[in-house]
Amino acid sequence: DDTGRLAGFSDEYLKVNPRTQPIQQVPCEVKTLDAVAVEMGMEHIDLLKIDVEGFEFEVLKGAGRILGKTTAVIIEVSLVRNVGTSSPLVEMLDRLARHGFLIVNAIPSLFDPDESWKPREFNILARRGMKSP
Repeated sequence: DDTGRLAGFSDEYLKVNPRTQPIQQVPCEVKTLDAVAVEMGMEHIDLLKIDVEGFEFEVLKGAGRILGKTTAVIIEVSLVRNVGTSSPLVEMLDRLARHGFLIVNAIPSLFDPDESWKPREFNILARRGMKSP
């Protein structure tokens, strides 16, 4: 079970997930979701799953066009990997709402080992409003 991160791991994340240890750096090409959608000729996405290990805000920055043509999104949001973001969960919920999504659920998926009640990651399910027939 490997974990990758484009921007490295914060000390707080390593505390919450002690099995993760930086061992290797691999160069990779990064493309925006909008660019990938154009390359693949995608005009609509029914369900978009985003699980990018703390890079979710950057993915959304590069997905402005295709998000407007997406019906539903499941996105993992880390509270300990988003450096420079004071309230990642609130900011993500707000950003999804600004893109026209309704939040269906936010489910905690990783908890602090020292404070088992304290969520450190969430999976958010959001969808577009249903149109009346």
